[in-house]
Amino acid sequence: MTPTFFSRYLAGDRQSVWSELQALGEIIEPSLRADALAVAREIMRRVKLNLEIIVHRLKKLGFEFSDPKRVLVPVQSHTLQLLDDFEQQWGTLPFSVRAWYECVHLVNLFALKSISKDLIQTLDPTLIAVSFSSYLQKSDYLDDDELRWYMQGITFLSLEESLTEVLESKQKFRQDWREGKVDNWTRNYCLQNKIDPEVLTVNFLPVGMTMSTCEPMRFEVGMAKADCTISDDGNEIKFVDFLRYRLLFGGLLYGHCAKNQQYDYLYIGEMPNHSQITAEILEGLLSF
Repeated sequence: MTPTFFSRYLAGDRQSVWSELQALGEIIEPSLRADALAVAREIMRRVKLNLEIIVHRLKKLGFEFSDPKRVLVPVQSHTLQLLDDFEQQWGTLPFSVRAWYECVHLVNLFALKSISKDLIQTLDPTLIAVSFSSYLQKSDYLDDDELRWYMQGITFLSLEESLTEVLESKQKFRQDWREGKVDNWTRNYCLQNKIDPEVLTVNFLPVGMTMSTCEPMRFEVGMAKADCTISDDGNEIKFVDFLRYRLLFGGLLYGHCAKNQQYDYLYIGEMPNHSQITAEILEGLLSF
């Protein structure tokens, strides 16, 4: 009997299985769909465990988060029913997104404090905020105008928050359309593409972050695919690949801070041993 995608994934053939499922495009056949969703659920189970480990280790290192109550909130009791209701009303979620919401309610891994120009000028230039990219050293990016590392962080809104944000935006647009407040270009675009503002639709969900061009990152809605891109700004990345980069490859804390800008930071102290810190944070994380 041919092994299922899920059995192959559990056996360790993770990268190939996920690539093959993505290559299938929209997955309609019920048994195959159940198989693909089982793989997505296993991926997100591992992601959740990794997030729990990372948050615990960051706190042990003394890091403070911007909203301690929203750092990592597990799935809520009503979520499965909410997901079913959402898909029935608004459209199918990619399997990775469905599985994410089945495991995690929301995440906010951003720092408590913000570096200002005035604060930087008062700091000892031999100190630096922690980065976890093991191949970077102080001299690689640091010069007279750059003093501190910052945290990229990640934020994912709850399904309720994302849906509320989309519907409120669409309702406002519908009201503006009715009152003639929409500019001519937008009005013509809607007419040419047969978009009826009176009909509320949800074809994406904002995740709460932006990419490099300040375009919002978002989940696609309406296609029964294994995964989806979470950006439209030219830096498109698949959702699972994004999580791999941020959680497994040191991409969570990475970057530098210029004197004339403001960034968040988690910790300021003497330059750490990158190899040691990276090993401490990433040790034992589950690959997915």
